[in-house]
Amino acid sequence: MQKISTLILFFLGVTILSAQDPCASLNYHAFKAESLAGIYTDLGNLGVEIDVSNLDDGISEPQEIGFDFEYQCQYFTQFIFNTNGFIKLGTETEPKTNLFFSDAQSTNGGVFNNADSNNVNLIAVFNHDIETIAADPDFRVHTNGTAPYRVCTIQWKNMQEWSADPATKQYIDMDFQLKLYETTNVIEFVYGDWVPATNTSNYKTGACGLKGKSPEDDQLLVVVKSSAGRWENVSFHNGNYAPNESFNFGGPPDRPKPDAGRTYRFTPTYYNDLSLREIYTLGDASSYYSSPQTISANIMNSGFITQSVIPVILEISGANTFIDTQYITQLAFEESALITFSEFTPLSNGLTSMRISVASDDSVDDNFIQHDQRINDFDLNYAAIGSEADGYGFQSGVQGIYFVKYPVHGTASVSAVNVFLSIDTNSIDKTVFAAILDADGHFVARSENYLIQESDLGGWHSFSFANPPVVENSKFYAGFGMTSSLTEYTPLGVQDEIPVRPETYYKSLITGSGLQPMDTVSFSSRFMIGATLSGTQPFAGPATGDTTICAFGTANITLQEFTGFITWQRSTDGMTGWQAVLEAPGSNSGNYRTPPLTTSTYYRAAVFQPGFGVAYSNSVFVEVIPTTPVITSFGDILESTASTGNQWYDQNGLIPGATDQYYIALVPGTYFVVVTTEECISAPSNQIELLTVASHDIQHESKIKLYPNPVREELTIEMAGNTEEMRFEIINALGQVVYRGVMVERISVEISEFNPGLYLTSFNKKGILTLNMFLKK
Repeated sequence: MQKISTLILFFLGVTILSAQDPCASLNYHAFKAESLAGIYTDLGNLGVEIDVSNLDDGISEPQEIGFDFEYQCQYFTQFIFNTNGFIKLGTETEPKTNLFFSDAQSTNGGVFNNADSNNVNLIAVFNHDIETIAADPDFRVHTNGTAPYRVCTIQWKNMQEWSADPATKQYIDMDFQLKLYETTNVIEFVYGDWVPATNTSNYKTGACGLKGKSPEDDQLLVVVKSSAGRWENVSFHNGNYAPNESFNFGGPPDRPKPDAGRTYRFTPTYYNDLSLREIYTLGDASSYYSSPQTISANIMNSGFITQSVIPVILEISGANTFIDTQYITQLAFEESALITFSEFTPLSNGLTSMRISVASDDSVDDNFIQHDQRINDFDLNYAAIGSEADGYGFQSGVQGIYFVKYPVHGTASVSAVNVFLSIDTNSIDKTVFAAILDADGHFVARSENYLIQESDLGGWHSFSFANPPVVENSKFYAGFGMTSSLTEYTPLGVQDEIPVRPETYYKSLITGSGLQPMDTVSFSSRFMIGATLSGTQPFAGPATGDTTICAFGTANITLQEFTGFITWQRSTDGMTGWQAVLEAPGSNSGNYRTPPLTTSTYYRAAVFQPGFGVAYSNSVFVEVIPTTPVITSFGDILESTASTGNQWYDQNGLIPGATDQYYIALVPGTYFVVVTTEECISAPSNQIELLTVASHDIQHESKIKLYPNPVREELTIEMAGNTEEMRFEIINALGQVVYRGVMVERISVEISEFNPGLYLTSFNKKGILTLNMFLKK
């Protein structure tokens, strides 16, 4: 996990709470303290040697920090060095020199209990009764870097416990450093590679932490560790040590020495400081079985002011792209929020980078968090890219199983559990195995026992199953089991996750019974347990749905049973041209709702599983009524494919009275028709544009009438008041004259033998007038 700053700026509503005065108490809080893996770099000859009054319980004259260091609203440029593992900020030269617990296994007295006004503003890296191992000590201070981001490093080297009885010493060579950071006022304790004595391991008491103006709880930040606990597994408290509690330590093998570079970091509390603490997503995500993904983050208000309407941005780049912004209504000091983003469905395999950010504030180092996800076909894993931060196991003589819970979208079998085996030589030749529990916590699969080999350490090992269990749209528990051993071993690799995601990490008895979640208060790790899935045989059951709808309506289609991933398909004839539908909700689910339809369409479900073919459901025919009509033209005559229910339109809208199958265009324009059947209205037909027309409304201009039109058997031609003979011809669509006649005022023509179609009636009276006529059967 990488944290970097962002320059994205937003308005944040803020409220300063008067009760939260950063100068009233120590402004280093436990919730901001961290235990980190790091690198210890000896100063060598760099810097300035520090002279002390005595090699045992000695102090120095004021030493230069090299810059202004702010501590509890005071600026310090100097410090007093004490050989017993602490410094006092400022120039006071009379602090008590032997500030440590009253004896090596006591919690009486000590650096944090002393109420002397001189013993304030103390920083204790490793406070114990310690001394140098040679007459020529190596105490140093070195300031390097460029303003305003310089670092002052103070080093204790060649130290050992003081003891009246050498047989009780636990360490004979101890090195550690204190680092003070300019501008940010961050404090770090860094520990070197200590040399243990060969004496019997036993516990000792020490003090570690920060002290402000007094020994009151609100002036202290202490580091708590059990003597058998690893140095990375510490807790931080604002307050003094409880009875029989301290920074305990002891010698190997029963009690671990510090891992070289182990760093405790203390970041001060600012006015305006939002902290992105953790991102919750997958490190390995299956493109088939992990979609859609739910990505969330833990955000804390680490500043003294209450903040409102806080935008939190998720940006995804790389093989996939996505962006989403969610808002936190309000966060008070020390409050946390779990924010969940909109669902993310990756479309491509490959490395995908996820970045979550909040606005820039007083502490830019924690405004941005980044996580890289590997999107693949079948693997699931919460582990981030990289190796383990530590190993995890059960105590000696105890056996059990650690689990990680994964969701599965679709149907898949769990073919393997993958575990990162930590670098712990005590794990060699220990018996381990993998296990699967179903969503209800029932034991459904167990691998063969496996003896850990030396070559396995520091890498992933895959445990397969003879009968892989099947998971269908549910969750399962991927487990790593450890048999008991008289020697404690920690084979399970873990990574830091603070705070841990809820309802994800579990443990059980060796039989899988007694499943219970890990304690999210004391547990701060991510189990490096993943799983490999595989597809099963696809199956498509019967498809049913609406079979008749009105035009512009939608149809609901359901696949009653299926196994696999659905893609609904459509075809115009139900045999060829099948195409996937993507435009409507449910196009990849068992319940599909079509978009508004205007043409009858066939639908079927194609069910796919990786590694197998495709299973198809039966097709469902959705009939759309009325059918969208099609119009054609012959000259000025327009014809609809619908025999009834027509209503003709032009560019101006509905044409009154134009409801027949045929329409004679009298003026240029754009024409179409809509058909009504019972309560359903069709989609508009195609449009035909007529630029010119030959027909005239001669019924108005010359008072000639043709009726009925369309005509079936007998056509009447009438011109009221006419007294002269007038010749006329009836011409078919081929231009052939099929009838000639002469009329004065009225004539009837028998046309029942004519073929159906379009005819022109031509009149010759001082020129030619034409009138279109339809003949239909």
